[in-house]
Amino acid sequence: MILADAGVAKDFGPPYLPDGTRLVAISDDKTPGAPVLTFTRAEIRKFLDGVQQGEFDEFRATDEELQAAAESATV
Repeated sequence: MILADAGVAKDFGPPYLPDGTRLVAISDDKTPGAPVLTFTRAEIRKFLDGVQQGEFDEFRATDEELQAAAESATV
């Protein structure tokens, strides 16, 4: 995953909204041609705050799921 200011993201236009709001671009660097998702810095901050507060804990992979993913990545 690439997380960068939108101005340095691949094939992305201006890193700002018309009102001057800075954007952050996220894309999957393992998949050429993957879409670039853009978020405001405030949206990224709210998401990271939610992660820190445990709002997404139900989506965390178990140790077994992580182990299976690591094994399948080496095949």
